[in-house]
Amino acid sequence: MKKEISRRDFLKRSTLATAGLVTAGLLGACSETSEKTSENKEEVKFDRECDVLIIGGGGTGVAAAVEAAEAGANTLVIEKSGIMGGSTLMSGGMIHAYGTEEQAEFANTTDDSGELMYQYYLGCGKEYIDEEVCKDMAYGSLEDFKWCKECGIEYVTVFGVQPIPGLEGTIRPRIHLPGDGTTGTAGIPGLGHLHVNPIWARAEKAGATMELNTTAKKLLTNAEGEVIGAVIEQDGKTLNVKANKGVVLATSGYDHNVEMAKALCPEQYIALTEAGNLVGSAAGNTGDGIRMGLEVGAGLAGIGGSVNVSLNGCIGRDPTSNVGGPTTGITVNKFGQRFVNEWSQYGYYMNACLRQDDHYAWTITDQAAVDREGGVLMGFTSEDLSAEVENGSVIKADTIDELAEKISVDGTGLKKTLEIWNKDVKNGVDTCFNKKEALNPIEVGPFYAARVLDYNLGTTGGLKINTDAQVCKFDGTPIGRLYAGGLCTGGWCGKFYPGSGTAILSTVHFGRKAGRNAATLENWK
Repeated sequence: MKKEISRRDFLKRSTLATAGLVTAGLLGACSETSEKTSENKEEVKFDRECDVLIIGGGGTGVAAAVEAAEAGANTLVIEKSGIMGGSTLMSGGMIHAYGTEEQAEFANTTDDSGELMYQYYLGCGKEYIDEEVCKDMAYGSLEDFKWCKECGIEYVTVFGVQPIPGLEGTIRPRIHLPGDGTTGTAGIPGLGHLHVNPIWARAEKAGATMELNTTAKKLLTNAEGEVIGAVIEQDGKTLNVKANKGVVLATSGYDHNVEMAKALCPEQYIALTEAGNLVGSAAGNTGDGIRMGLEVGAGLAGIGGSVNVSLNGCIGRDPTSNVGGPTTGITVNKFGQRFVNEWSQYGYYMNACLRQDDHYAWTITDQAAVDREGGVLMGFTSEDLSAEVENGSVIKADTIDELAEKISVDGTGLKKTLEIWNKDVKNGVDTCFNKKEALNPIEVGPFYAARVLDYNLGTTGGLKINTDAQVCKFDGTPIGRLYAGGLCTGGWCGKFYPGSGTAILSTVHFGRKAGRNAATLENWK
C-alpha cells in the first residue's frame, strides 16, 4: 500500500531517528482517462490524475507543495524513499539570507544587502553561474526567510563563513540556524526536521498529499512537447499519472550515482570511489530528475560542483567548519607545499585540496600544539591523539623526514615549507596566504599528519532553469509545464559550495516558485 504521512506525526517528530511512516492512503481526486502523448501516438491510459505533480519529497518538494496547494491546485508529492525530507531532513536546517531582524539581533549586522550576497555568490565561481538565476535567489532570500518564519520556523542564531581571498568585502553573517528552545547554537546535522516539518504541515493543511515508496520513471509529454504527467512505480505496479497543470522536479542531485558523477563531476566521483571519503546525503539522490529532464530536451547549468567538507583533516582546521576556533597546523600537497589558507571557508578549502595532484593533501602539526590545544579541539576523540595514531587515521613520527616518508610527501619540500612557516610565525605575518589565525610554530617533535578526507554532501549543478523555475533547453527556451528547484537544478551556485544554508535557500526559493507557477497554469486539456 502507499504510505502517507500524517500532520500530527510531523509535528511530533523531534529527531531524525524517531522519524517514521504512518497511515496508508490513496491520492484524492484520481480518475482514469486516456490521452494521446508524444511518447505513444496511440491513446495512453492515465491511471491517476492531479493538477500539480511534484516528484521528490525533500526540501524543494515540500516548499513547492505549499505554494501549489495554497493556490488551489490538487497537489500530489511522490517520494521514492520511505521517509520524506531527503537531504534537507539530514541537514542542520540552516538557510542563507540577508537583511533579517535576526541578522541584526544575533550578529549585530545591519549593512548587508541582496547585492552583496549576490556578489559573494558570484565570487565563488562566476563561470558556473547563471547570473539572472543567482541574483534572483540572492535578492529573494529575505522574502523566502520571512516565509519560512510564517511557516513556524524559529531561528536562534546567525553566523558567517570563514574568509575567502578577495571576497572579504562581500561576506556577512548570513547563516540562520533553526532551534526549538533546546538546541545549542552550533550547526548540528539532523536539525533539518525543524525546517522540513513546519513547511510540510502547512502544505498538508492546504490539502497537499504525499505518497512514499513511489518512484518516477519517466516524464510524459504531449504532441506539443509539454510535460503532462509521469510514469511512476508504486507497490510493484507501473502507473501513468496525469498532471493537469504541471510537473515539478524536486529530486535533488546525482550524489550516489557513480556513472553520472564520473561524467559530470570529478570531485563527486572521488568522494564515491576513493577509500575514506563519506557521502552524507540521502541515498535516494541518484540524479533521477536530471535524467528525466534530459530525456525531454532540458539543458544543464552549473554542472561540476559539489558540497565538500573536511572529514578527517582537522589538524589545522576548524573541526565544525562553521563555528569554533582554528587549531595550529598547515595543509600540504604531495610536494610538501602549502597551497591554501587553512583558515578559509570550508568549500573553498576543500576545493583547493581536491584539485591537488592525486587529490592528495595532509594537515601537519606538532606535539606542542597537541599539548596546548588537545586532540578533541582538533576534531578527534582522544586528547593526545593516541587512539587515532593506533587506528592509523593520524600518522606520528619523531622527525619531519620520517613523517614525510610515512605519508609519501616530498621531505625536502616539507622542510622548506615549515622553515618559511616558522619564520613567518616569528614575524607575525603569513607571507604565503595571509592566514591570520593560529599562527603558532610547528617545530616540537614528535610530529603528526592527518589525510584530508572528504565529507561530501552532494552535487551542485543540474537542470537549466530560468527565474520562474521553468526547466529550459540549452538555448533558454522553457519546456512547457515543467518546473524544477533545489539541487536538481543549476546556475545558482558556483564551483564550490558558498556556505551552509545555500542549498536550503535554493529549495525554498525555487521550490516556491515552481509550485506557485505550475498551479497558475490552465489545464492542458
